[in-house]
Amino acid sequence: MSDSNSHRWNRIFRKDGRTVIFAMDHAATFGLMPGLEKPGEVIAKVQAGGADAILTTFGIVKKFSEQIGDMSIILRLDGGTTKLAQSPAAMSKVYNVYDALRLGAEAVGVMGMPGSQFESETLPYLSKIISQGLEWNMPVMAEMLPAGFEDPAKYWTPENIGHACRIGSEMGVDFIKTTYSGDPETWKNIISQIYTPIVVLGGSKSKEPVD
Repeated sequence: MSDSNSHRWNRIFRKDGRTVIFAMDHAATFGLMPGLEKPGEVIAKVQAGGADAILTTFGIVKKFSEQIGDMSIILRLDGGTTKLAQSPAAMSKVYNVYDALRLGAEAVGVMGMPGSQFESETLPYLSKIISQGLEWNMPVMAEMLPAGFEDPAKYWTPENIGHACRIGSEMGVDFIKTTYSGDPETWKNIISQIYTPIVVLGGSKSKEPVD
């Protein structure tokens, strides 16, 4: 790992290898969302709470850099589809590593989604971003979710989660974001076969913080 890559990495991950990443990229797909009416106020609260990094959009980084403060930035590079679309379509690469460098990001984030009906479109652009990231010492995070969000109840099984994560490792991503397998034993089995650091997505809202 080069010095510049290592510096960016250490801005996201603490010395113990852990990190808390605040995901705020949803409105690029869903538009108006309860709780995100005033992005600056939300970001300021999360920043004050001690989050290590924020996964977010080009527009958020441009407009709310003051609120982001010393949180590291993981710039979402893909998109191009919204809930207003007349029919389902594949996401695409809408920004690149050069854009992330111009905005001062520490890493970039994209979807993986092996098993999705659109994998033949999404996985190739992921590989191009990985190659470009290596060229410019920019860490790449991929959301390796089996079949994406097409039918989580059906496809997000421990076995499929493991397959998706291993595929991400083989493609060369620097770290993986995925869903928890549901229990310690299956999770341990997945971790034992993945040679890439993994961060776990937060999941749905719960009344119980421990959950």
